Amino acid sequence: MKLSKVHRDTVEEFWNNNIVMDCMQEGRVAEPKEFSVAIAKYLGIISGKIFLTISARVALERLLCTISKNSLRNQVLVGSFNCHVIADAVLKADLKVDTFDLTNQRGGINWEQVASLLTDRHAAVVIPHLFGVPTDFRPILEPARKLGIWVIEDCAHALGSKIDGKMVGTLGDAALFSFNYDKPLSLGGGGALVIPTKRSLCNNLNLKQDIGSFDVDKKELINFQKLLKIRRSEIGKHLNFSSRVVGFIYRRLMSKKNRPIITAGIGPIRATLGIWQLKQYQHVILKRNFNAAIFDKDKYSWHVDNNVEPNWLKQKIILPNIKQVNHISKKLQKKGLRVGVFNWGKTIDSYLGRNECPNAKYVAQHGLDIPIHQNMLQEQCAEIRNLISSTSKV
Repeated sequence: MKLSKVHRDTVEEFWNNNIVMDCMQEGRVAEPKEFSVAIAKYLGIISGKIFLTISARVALERLLCTISKNSLRNQVLVGSFNCHVIADAVLKADLKVDTFDLTNQRGGINWEQVASLLTDRHAAVVIPHLFGVPTDFRPILEPARKLGIWVIEDCAHALGSKIDGKMVGTLGDAALFSFNYDKPLSLGGGGALVIPTKRSLCNNLNLKQDIGSFDVDKKELINFQKLLKIRRSEIGKHLNFSSRVVGFIYRRLMSKKNRPIITAGIGPIRATLGIWQLKQYQHVILKRNFNAAIFDKDKYSWHVDNNVEPNWLKQKIILPNIKQVNHISKKLQKKGLRVGVFNWGKTIDSYLGRNECPNAKYVAQHGLDIPIHQNMLQEQCAEIRNLISSTSKV
């Protein structure tokens, strides 16, 4: 089936301008702390703490600064295949980045093996729950805690996913959540640091929250929607020379050094929008998971551990060679479907100018991000799957 051209991003918000207008009205009487309460309720957190921040990167940086204060520990162990902002946060906390590799070329992680890398030089280990698929990291918990190492869950992609029936973000010692434009809940930006249970260090965290104002929220949400309109109208156009001017403007606005779209803390409008999204979230999860299931029997799809329940954000398909990746990406982007190697073209080791972990390097070069969000039709997902299957047989 040949579908008419659409413009679908890899991940899309499940709200529209009308919802934002409604949230502006409610935001006049709302407080951002109500969003924190809603997150805690959704995660089932009773005795922990939640700090709203400008971004998940800032949340990690502040936590690491507190953890390492007055400590001789100077390293943080992270997965080499992850966003480089993880490394940025570690370095800004004046700590060193240590990395571990994937077990295979489809995203598996051997946590017993990773646990063997832990030493008393490590202040923390960051657990990567990628693309909405949690990794069952429980084997590392006891070894890490024996050494006094903080286990920090990176839940930027995985809000609502579960490990053995328990929410990600509640099994470790701390968790990071992101509300950027391409995350499970989108507020255009912002993040949260979650401490799921009381720990002695909790009393000494002294972390400030980043709380925005009504006026700034309004201005930045309006600008955010304008930027997304430009971004999505440009899908596929960079493959020819017809939109150089608009493309140049887009790159300056959207991509300069990964500058955040939202520059202030979460204010009352975005807090209201976040609460509204949480109420609709289960319905959106069902749609995303339904679309993701079209790919999950493919031998190239992202690894899913036993005893986990993914809330797919996007599908990650690992193809045998880069030529297939480029061919599929170009063909689908010409149809208006943003498919390609986006998360992440470089490993953290490559970003830091070091020798790369081999499996992480392979995934970074060959991993194809596939949109399966709530605005994707089943027919569109099937067309993508069929193209991948036919190309891979060549």
